[in-house]
Amino acid sequence: MRKKRFYLLTTGLLFSAGSLMAQDAFSASGKNVESVSGSFSYTIGQCAYSYFSGDNGNSSEGVQQAYIISDLAITPSKIAKLEVYPNPAVKNVVLKIGDTDLTGLSYQITTLSGQILVEQEIQNSTTELNFVEFPPAPYFINILNQKQIIESIKILKN
Repeated sequence: MRKKRFYLLTTGLLFSAGSLMAQDAFSASGKNVESVSGSFSYTIGQCAYSYFSGDNGNSSEGVQQAYIISDLAITPSKIAKLEVYPNPAVKNVVLKIGDTDLTGLSYQITTLSGQILVEQEIQNSTTELNFVEFPPAPYFINILNQKQIIESIKILKN
């Protein structure tokens, strides 16, 4: 009788072990290393425990998330084709404006605190902005039409 209970208990545990799950992870990298003396494995990433979604937003518990608030209070873009690259920048940033009349357009490069570092009129559809003298930090490139901001792009200078 005891043997029968033991076998039933063991069999039940084995079958239930198949339904157990480990933690999921969002892996960015990892590696397995093996040698004569043993083995080692690692994973770089974050564990995800649960995800909740509702009318007011969503939440991924167990995952570190950046908290960023950006409200520039800018009207929708009035520039049909606008390209700004590279981002992040090292030396120069290219500002391309297509299919838009350049009359009255200018640009500003500002710090996060709003200090205007450069302000110039846009003469050509492709303009190269010099970031060499600026220290590594985030900046804004504001596109203005008749002194009113119509577009704002955040650039990271490395």
